[in-house]
Amino acid sequence: MIRLRDPGDLHLVEDLEIRALIAQRFEDFAQGEPYDPELHAHAFLVQAGDSGEAIETATGCCITPERFDVLEEHDACFELVFAEGDAGTVTFIPKADGIDPNLITFCRAYAAPAPDIKAA
Repeated sequence: MIRLRDPGDLHLVEDLEIRALIAQRFEDFAQGEPYDPELHAHAFLVQAGDSGEAIETATGCCITPERFDVLEEHDACFELVFAEGDAGTVTFIPKADGIDPNLITFCRAYAAPAPDIKAA
């Protein structure tokens, strides 16, 4: 699990498509202000070998259909959002080898297609 504390951590994301998505989310979180991890949503990137339990422990979020606010499917990953006031937690789950198959199955069952940003 990688915790991305601010946009300066984007270099830790190897997949360029996921990196671009997370970069966009940092902009979205801040809404035109400088990103502040004390005020804005926190981002996490699941890694190969991370269990569902480890993800819940790291993020503090219980991954059940009743608990998340948004689960969207992108080409390279799933985006799992838990809103908490103006902030929240966003976990990016790559569609990659080594990702917990139970987590991928959960995501496929509950995810909505992400809106096409290019069409907006």
